[in-house]
Amino acid sequence: YTYKQSGHLKAFKVIASNRKMEVDTFEQSENKAGKNESDKAKLLADIAILNEMTDSACENFIEAILIFMADPTCTDLLEMVANFSSSNSRVTAKSQIKNALRGSLAVFQQALQSTLTPTNVKLKFVDFGLDILKAEKVMTLWKKHYVSLSRSVRNKLIVVNRLVDMDWVFGVTSSTDEVEKVGSTYLKLRFSINTGEVDDQGDKVIDVVNLELTVPQFYEFLALMRAAAAQLDLLSY
Repeated sequence: YTYKQSGHLKAFKVIASNRKMEVDTFEQSENKAGKNESDKAKLLADIAILNEMTDSACENFIEAILIFMADPTCTDLLEMVANFSSSNSRVTAKSQIKNALRGSLAVFQQALQSTLTPTNVKLKFVDFGLDILKAEKVMTLWKKHYVSLSRSVRNKLIVVNRLVDMDWVFGVTSSTDEVEKVGSTYLKLRFSINTGEVDDQGDKVIDVVNLELTVPQFYEFLALMRAAAAQLDLLSY
């Protein structure tokens, strides 16, 4: 009897565990569905900002985004946002322009991934609430830049390396063959980077990158990192 009771208890635990997994899966699905609805609502609000722009301003805005997508090195998005907010009479708030930029980029990136035709790109923008006349102009601009956009996608090789750890230390040069460097301050940085690869033992490959910078070089490096962080914040959706 004790054995049977133990068996029933085990069976009960298995059933309870399975039900918990079902509940967790359901909650995850609900959360994912909720996030998708939230993202769609945000996209609708962001694309709606384009309707507030004049036709010429919207055209210039969209074309600048497509040029950036084709060659990110030729356009400074932060500068573009600043210039557009000062020149556009209807939409002047930088936060609105940033949101319109993020929303438009998100739709265009989806279009590239799905290799949508110009007509389907127009319909996608219309689905997100863009005025039909502005959507027609989007279609024309997409046709105009499609070759360069496709070429850009083919030529890109994206390698993401995760920064695992970083060490830094300040030092002062006390002895060197170069007299002018004695007493100068420097900064040593050591980055531990996960390359995404694994070795023969199945362990993650961690690359160590060392940098030695003078104080002016460090501040220049810091400014570049802050600018990169601002760009990423602008592009993240």
